[in-house]
Amino acid sequence: MSTRLPASTDTIMVNRNIHLEQVAEVMGINIDLLRSLNPMYRRDIIPGTTELSPLRLPQTEVGRFIDLQDSIYNYRADELVNKRVEVDVNDDAPTYYRKSTRYSRRSRAARRGGGRSVTIRRGQTLSEIAKRNGTTVAKLRRLNGIRGNNIRAGKKLRVR
Repeated sequence: MSTRLPASTDTIMVNRNIHLEQVAEVMGINIDLLRSLNPMYRRDIIPGTTELSPLRLPQTEVGRFIDLQDSIYNYRADELVNKRVEVDVNDDAPTYYRKSTRYSRRSRAARRGGGRSVTIRRGQTLSEIAKRNGTTVAKLRRLNGIRGNNIRAGKKLRVR
């Protein structure tokens, strides 16, 4: 697929949704040329209804576009522009998940390879700390050189 781009182009601001195929068919312009001049419209649809959108044309064709504007907008509009995809709606009750930022920070640190430590609070146990930090009691003991179950509040424990 090769197109020869025109030497000079001009831009028209479009205020309605339009498909590049509508322009190509009514004006007799090669669709590949239009795609080359307007690469920002990946699905060939110019969303002019939401905001003014530019349509780049060969300079010699700008006057013809203005003259044929109504015909272009109406050419196969229902088929090309107004296509809507039907989707099935799930009527089941929604399931909500809450992602804790504490775990995402820990996992980022773990991916970087950096260690992480926590300060022991009064009344906490090794199993509680291990569970909260996604590790095991055995790993906590090994990382921190702990032989029994005794830990003191205020001390820092490595958890990775």
